Amino acid sequence: MFITLPQYLLLFLVVFLVYLTGKTIIFHKKFHINPVQFSHYKEKVQFCAWIGLMMVLVVYGVLIVLMFLGKNMGEEWVILDTAWINFLGMAFSVMGFVMMVMAHAHMGEEWRMGVDRGGKINLVQERLFSISRNPVYLAILLQTGGLFLLMKIPAALVLWLVLLLFMRVVIRTEERFLEEIFGREYGDYKKRVRRFL
Repeated sequence: MFITLPQYLLLFLVVFLVYLTGKTIIFHKKFHINPVQFSHYKEKVQFCAWIGLMMVLVVYGVLIVLMFLGKNMGEEWVILDTAWINFLGMAFSVMGFVMMVMAHAHMGEEWRMGVDRGGKINLVQERLFSISRNPVYLAILLQTGGLFLLMKIPAALVLWLVLLLFMRVVIRTEERFLEEIFGREYGDYKKRVRRFL
């Protein structure tokens, strides 16, 4: 292996943060739209779910940095300490990242983090969105699942489960909004395409 697992995890974290920050800035400059829509306090449930989701991702980042620094993160699950599990963890994290980038590209000007009640939006149903209604969230679950396999600690699994709970709330608030805006068109889309896969 060219790099150690802690080095890979740190590299993954840096690439993820640089991409997401760059994507947000470029999107804002190009379309003059603030993609961080969950910051509107009027939607309390959405706001709290997004803050929870973001906090889980921040804790993943903290765990990665601590592992890179060689801090003891508790007992690792030895059963997961195999080359195949490491390969799967890397494959899931990379596939998830690539899927997230592709889904963002497929969304184009419609990309938002949260419900955008003030803007004009279109319902994206093509490419990845013809396979999954939520490919970005699926991609994040893949990435964090891969991180769990690489970290091999109970805290990473607990974080993944908590992330899934917050994501479920976020998705439900977005689905209610889309039903309200697009009505039957969204209902037909829901019948054709599953929430994740």
